[in-house]
Amino acid sequence: MVRGILISGAALEPATHAQSVLANNLANASAAGFRQDRIGFEQVAARSSSSSGVVGTPAPQLFAALDSRPGAYEVTDRPFDLAIQGEGFFVVDTPSGERFTRAGHFQRGEDGTLVTSQGFPLLGEGGALVMPDGAPCRVTPSGELRAGEQLVGRVRVVRFEDPAQLRHAGGGLLDSDGEPLPATESRVLQGVLEGPNVQALQVLVEMLTLTRHFEMNQKAFQAQDESLGRLLDWAQA
Repeated sequence: MVRGILISGAALEPATHAQSVLANNLANASAAGFRQDRIGFEQVAARSSSSSGVVGTPAPQLFAALDSRPGAYEVTDRPFDLAIQGEGFFVVDTPSGERFTRAGHFQRGEDGTLVTSQGFPLLGEGGALVMPDGAPCRVTPSGELRAGEQLVGRVRVVRFEDPAQLRHAGGGLLDSDGEPLPATESRVLQGVLEGPNVQALQVLVEMLTLTRHFEMNQKAFQAQDESLGRLLDWAQA
C-alpha cells in the first residue's frame, strides 16, 4: 500500500511540470519564430531507502527538448523582416550575452542599428548592423546587408550540433551551452517572417490528456491514503 502511494505521488510532479511546458507553448502559439518544447517521460530504476528499508518507486522523469521543425512562412514585404530558410538562428546582443532566435521582425533604431522589438541589436559577422538613414535596404540570400550598393555587413546566422540543447531564455530568445557554428547552408529571406511551429489544437489535446492522468493519479493517491488510515486505525483499536 505504501508503495502504491509512492507510485501515485511520484507521477504528480512530472505531470505538473509537463503542464507548465505545454502552457508556455500555447501562450506563444502566435509568436513569430517561436520553437515549441516537446515533452516526454522516461522511467528510472528503482532505488532502495537505507533509512526506511522501503524500495523506492521507479518514478517517471520528464524531459523537454526544443522542436527544430520550422514554422510556416509569411510574406510581409517589410524590408527589415527576415527569415531563415534551413537550419540556424539569428544572433542578438543582450545584457546577458548573445542569444539566438528565429523571430526575424527587426526594426531600425534611432541610431540606425537593426534591433529586435525589445531593443536588442541584431549581430552581423563584425558586430551590430547599422543602416544609413534613408538608404534602401536589401538583404541577399547569403545574408549580405546592403544600403543601396553599399555593403553594410553580413547577417550572422549560426547553428548548433545538438539543437535539443537550446533552451528558452524569454522574449522569444534562446540560449545554449553549446558552441554556435556558422550555418553556411542556410538562406536569409527578406520581407518574410517565420511563424511559430506550435499547433494550438494539438497542445490543447495534450494538456487535456495530462489533466486526466493527473486526476487519476490524484484519486488513486487519496484512495490509498484513506485505506492506509483505516488500516492504522484498525491496528490501534
